[in-house]
Amino acid sequence: MIKELRELGLSGCGDNSCFFEKSKGMSTNGGCRCRPHTWHMAVNKYRGEINRLEVENADLKDAWNKQGRALIKRKRKITELEAENAALVKAAKAVVAATDEARKQYGSVLSFRATTAIDNLAALLQSEGEI
Repeated sequence: MIKELRELGLSGCGDNSCFFEKSKGMSTNGGCRCRPHTWHMAVNKYRGEINRLEVENADLKDAWNKQGRALIKRKRKITELEAENAALVKAAKAVVAATDEARKQYGSVLSFRATTAIDNLAALLQSEGEI
């Protein structure tokens, strides 16, 4: 306890019967003049502050971990969506290539709507730099 008091800038009263610190060298015999309850309250105040900060630190750690887990989930979702997008682009390229091949061999065998949709798909792929 003396160590904690010294860290707080407090020391004993110098009396032989001091409750907190044994006197060194010459001292008085009048009885401890310290205010143990005041010192005790000061020490408890700092202990309470330390406990409060430890709880706050634990809460912040939990929040940080939750954010980290959420970030990992988002990254996984992004990876899944990128893979799905790559598969869709590959399928779209295959449709455009097959349509172009069919046009070369058979002329326009598709309806106007289908041709327009495929042309739009080809234009989208081209604007995205995919073809």
